[in-house]
Amino acid sequence: MYTHWHPQLLRWARRRCVDPQEAEDVAQQVFADLWRYSGSTALAEGRSAPGSTASRCTRPPTRLPPSPAGTRGYAV
Repeated sequence: MYTHWHPQLLRWARRRCVDPQEAEDVAQQVFADLWRYSGSTALAEGRSAPGSTASRCTRPPTRLPPSPAGTRGYAV
């Protein structure tokens, strides 16, 4: 999952964060949040989990592009 989504997530964060290092930190923290809150109903409902990094960047958030057909979000 990390191998597949990290480059896309990093591009997304770089477009929204002023500092490139902050963009990398946000991308890493997103994966940490996914791991930490993987059983949370907030993630299942598409909301930010408590204490997540959703507000760290200066531009409004957007959704990541959908996974390629047939991959179900996993690297192939």
